[in-house]
Amino acid sequence: MENNQAAVWDDQRLSAREQEVILLAATGATYKEIGVKLDISVTTVREYWVRARSKTGAASRAQAVALMLTRRHERSTQALERANSRMLKFMMLAIDAAILLLDENGIIQSWNLGLMDILGYTENDLIGQPFSVIFTQADRDSGLPEEEMRLAREEGPVRERGNHLCKDGSVIPATGTLLALWNEHELYGYGKILRPKDWAAPKSFLDG
Repeated sequence: MENNQAAVWDDQRLSAREQEVILLAATGATYKEIGVKLDISVTTVREYWVRARSKTGAASRAQAVALMLTRRHERSTQALERANSRMLKFMMLAIDAAILLLDENGIIQSWNLGLMDILGYTENDLIGQPFSVIFTQADRDSGLPEEEMRLAREEGPVRERGNHLCKDGSVIPATGTLLALWNEHELYGYGKILRPKDWAAPKSFLDG
């Protein structure tokens, strides 16, 4: 009888032993090898497979393994995204560096408090603007912002030293790092970290 159930992985429906059987199968183990590893008979291994396929709707052993591996990959990715999110929130509280979060086109999406005190910009000044606004006109004319993004994508974090533009038109020497942000193999943005030379946090910050 053909199984028309859509294949889906559900940890709540599968027993721990059924998941163990599938996990061992993912390593390439045969029914006999799985049985030896779990100290059960080959017949019992096959029974676990029948139940697992019924519960997942998998049409084959290979599909059941693929479902499990896909679900584990999704969980790992989600855990990494949560960890990255917490790290970004922590970084955005930094006051000794200006931090910009950009989209994949270099458009500013968010910034931290350090940016306001170091460069003088406010949220309304920068959100939706290209991050090149903090570069001097000479660097913009030479295409430096675009070159930094290209290098960050293709070669990794880009570190540079140079003058950067404040809101009031003055320039300050600073060391900057641009990082490409990836979700697996898909670029979703950049992070720009700027630390001016000899900058000191305002007394209001130090006093807490």
